Amino acid sequence: MSMLTGNTLFVPLIVPKADVFASASTSDVFKMTNHNHATMYVHCGASSADADVTITVQEQTSSTQAGAVDIGFNYRTRATGDTWGALTAATTAGVDPSTATLGGWTVAIELDADELSDGSNWVSLTVTESTDSVAIVGGAFAILSECRYAEDVIATAIA
Repeated sequence: MSMLTGNTLFVPLIVPKADVFASASTSDVFKMTNHNHATMYVHCGASSADADVTITVQEQTSSTQAGAVDIGFNYRTRATGDTWGALTAATTAGVDPSTATLGGWTVAIELDADELSDGSNWVSLTVTESTDSVAIVGGAFAILSECRYAEDVIATAIA
């Protein structure tokens, strides 16, 4: 039997809560040394107005966010049901997905370990709301996949 939990690692990044992005929210960092791929999800509920948020991804050299640098990434957005948009490249300036819908949205960020600079094995994401015009219920998590080493219990990726 093939089980998702035996091949992937779920990593909580930003704990879901009300008005989660009232100020810039930087996630916990996670390391990619044991996995070849990460898919990070930022998920938000419905809002009464465009929240005007920007999502950026950082690479760093340690779990303390030393040497944190914004990096480009690929992402997809989902505004309704289980239908995802096309894979799109984002620059180091990030992406603002919130204009897509007021009914809630999800962004899936795809990142391969070989896209990171040498020595930068740690990753985090930041969600910044430019003006706190509306309370957003949301959060973020990552799924690390393509384990580099077979294990019965997958080793932690957070500090």
